[in-house]
Amino acid sequence: RVQTLELTLDGRSLRDALERIRSSNAPHLRQLSFTGGKVHQVLNNGHVIERNVPIPKSFLNNNAPNLHTAKMSHLDMRWTIGIWANLRTLEVREVSVLGRPVMQRWLGALAAMKHLETLILQNCSPRYEADTPFCIDPEGGLTALPKIKTFWCLAPANEIAFTLSNMSLPSLEQLSVNALSMTSRDEFNNFVTAVSPHTHSSGLGSFHAVS
Repeated sequence: RVQTLELTLDGRSLRDALERIRSSNAPHLRQLSFTGGKVHQVLNNGHVIERNVPIPKSFLNNNAPNLHTAKMSHLDMRWTIGIWANLRTLEVREVSVLGRPVMQRWLGALAAMKHLETLILQNCSPRYEADTPFCIDPEGGLTALPKIKTFWCLAPANEIAFTLSNMSLPSLEQLSVNALSMTSRDEFNNFVTAVSPHTHSSGLGSFHAVS
């Protein structure tokens, strides 16, 4: 009756361990923490890119009804699998370039985590492509994440702006955003425009910019 699962292994060892347990049943699992690393190289547009260990499809048979806390570091998150359905705390750090999610699908995955209260992201949110609209809905609609109270994010300024421009966080109590690579006035303005509505709703926030 495992309630806590923690794995800190090099990339290939973690990949093998996850494959071995992917079909296991985990009805009592409450917390999991995985830390991995680069596992293989792939060719992308003529460039060799290292990729982190990916979470397997149908991991734990897509069913971990009591799982409330998940922490992932240096592996490629699979956002849409069923074991995240009852999470209250999700922490994801350092996803590889090819492991970054597409915004619309990512927002849908977060919205399906209906009990999520704490979201911590470090260089893992959808990448922003220059000159594209920050809000993906042409009518300005936002994805509501109604129970999130704490949101912490470290990423380039435009990625933070891209993320927050598509979210509604009505229960937010604590906001901390750490912007990297803010190199222009436009990036600063986009960042402030995206962050400001959330600070007004929460009354709390901390902001850091590192150029």
